[in-house]
Amino acid sequence: MQPFLKKIILFILPLLAIIAVAEYLLRQIPNDYSLKVRTYQAQAEKIETLILGNSYAFYDLNPAWFTGNTYNGGHVAQTLDLDAAIFHKYETRLTGLKYLIIPISDMSFFFRLENSAETWRLKNYSIYYHLRTTNRIADYFEVLSLPFSINRNRLIAWYIKNDSSSTITDLGYGTNYNSRRGQDLTISGLETSKVHKVPDFKEYPTEVGALEQIIAACAKSNVRVILFIPPAYSTFTSKIDPLQLRTTMHTCDSLAAACRNVYYFNLLNDPAFTASDYFDADHLNEIGARKLSLMVDSIRTHLPARPSR
Repeated sequence: MQPFLKKIILFILPLLAIIAVAEYLLRQIPNDYSLKVRTYQAQAEKIETLILGNSYAFYDLNPAWFTGNTYNGGHVAQTLDLDAAIFHKYETRLTGLKYLIIPISDMSFFFRLENSAETWRLKNYSIYYHLRTTNRIADYFEVLSLPFSINRNRLIAWYIKNDSSSTITDLGYGTNYNSRRGQDLTISGLETSKVHKVPDFKEYPTEVGALEQIIAACAKSNVRVILFIPPAYSTFTSKIDPLQLRTTMHTCDSLAAACRNVYYFNLLNDPAFTASDYFDADHLNEIGARKLSLMVDSIRTHLPARPSR
């Protein structure tokens, strides 16, 4: 029995060593998450306007077109509970923060990453932001959270081809959704409307509660919170679930009415945006992002004074 155990150990130890080395090497590859963490660690005190949120923040708002020190902390599928976790992690460091901007889509209050088909993204918050976002062991390791073929390609791309998986500018803006790679607006509008339709509202209390936590923390520091529904093309807006949209707008209206540091704007059907501004039916390309960024920055700089309560 003892020789058999030795053989097993001799087989397992090299395998564990290979896994450990692969995990280390994967974590050294620059990615959107690790780069944003480095920015927070090095420059959090300098940020005057912080953008949080999902892909509508990540792709639709380019800090380069904002005045003042602005940073985009959004990620694809980053839900409000994750926005809250990130904000609270760096809250004491954001000493220069004056404005927080969060786009609210038709599914922001009804979708939580942890309970979605994109749950694999949680590993980025566990590994790089060091947030406890899940109880699944696999979500704390690169080698366990993605298929071997994907991790192999990542290692080859970075260590052989010197090509990282990062897609952001120095200010955190996502560059993948550009006008050269635009999608069919009719097809994407239909497909996206199906994806956005939620089966129930069970995540609503969690996601609204997370936003309320952010707002309350901002109020203590006199930080103004700007919520807005981002523009989308008619092939998508015409198919949005009416109840989801009404609930979203009512919630934003209620938050703005109840909280003196909250401002809400609905840009969903803004006529300033035309087909050439869109990457797909619900995301802007770099042309539209410039237009929206200038618009939101103008809104930010001209916010009306709110009466004290």
